[in-house]
Amino acid sequence: MKEEILAYESRDGLVLNYYHWNPRKRKIRAVLILLHGMSEHAGRYRNFARRLCQMGMSVFAPDHRGHGKNLEKTGTKGHFASQDGWKLFMDDIGRLHQEAVGQYPGKEIFLLGHSMGSIAARTYALNPSEKLSALMLSGTPYTPPLALKFGNSLAHLGCLLGKGNTESRLLTILTFGAANSRIPGAKSKLEWLNRSRKELLKYKADPLCGFMCTSAFYRDMTSGLELAQSVEALKKTKNKIPVYLFAGLADPVGYYGKGVTKAFNRYKKAGFKDVTLKLYPKSRHEVLFEKNYDEVQEDLMAWLENHLLTKTDR
Repeated sequence: MKEEILAYESRDGLVLNYYHWNPRKRKIRAVLILLHGMSEHAGRYRNFARRLCQMGMSVFAPDHRGHGKNLEKTGTKGHFASQDGWKLFMDDIGRLHQEAVGQYPGKEIFLLGHSMGSIAARTYALNPSEKLSALMLSGTPYTPPLALKFGNSLAHLGCLLGKGNTESRLLTILTFGAANSRIPGAKSKLEWLNRSRKELLKYKADPLCGFMCTSAFYRDMTSGLELAQSVEALKKTKNKIPVYLFAGLADPVGYYGKGVTKAFNRYKKAGFKDVTLKLYPKSRHEVLFEKNYDEVQEDLMAWLENHLLTKTDR
């Protein structure tokens, strides 16, 4: 696998990093854009990208604004922007999408997002002008509407009080404070992420992981999730592309499978014909890094291979 760390300029002038992973000796069959979650970075997905390259995928994986190698240049950890952060985030994805199209004209584009990245993928795919072949959602969140509005209101209040650019301990606690509640004898606050001790230790040791995000970030993310969860918005989507949802049944972010199932049902209700849901009984939030990551990744690549065959190898 060949790795390049490249950059592109955002609409508001930020220079944003992205990883480009390519197979060395295989013909490129299609492109996959991979969107990481909050408080982590794209570099963590290097080993997964290697497997994708083995099947002929060219992988583009951005460090989102306020995350990853972007922080070596400028920016506040866990912060999109003071205003219109989610719109700017969508534009960032769009610019990288066009970069991928420019480098590989005519190739199918697949979009995969984990956690917050899956919220971004869900909202980005609502745009009828963005041509995507399929959508893959790892550990996608669900928040009941009243709780979502409450969180959004608190985040807006923090911004109005002039704390939009500072980390929000309150919103972090409200979002993740009970995440370990079903894990007896949890040894750290991060046990809900993963059962793999090796991966947890790597996460804890990584200075670009595990930080708190700002009030403005939570304002932006909750507004994105509200749109992503809207059946009405999904019904209006003209490009009802195939969707693959996968998550752990021990993941509190997806309400232990119930929230992910709600997302699955919303796609079905909105008229999406090709929607697949895969739940893993003991897995927690980071299913691509879990103890059973081989099973999870092989299932995902089997689904992707099936759609590659129907899309690109005719």
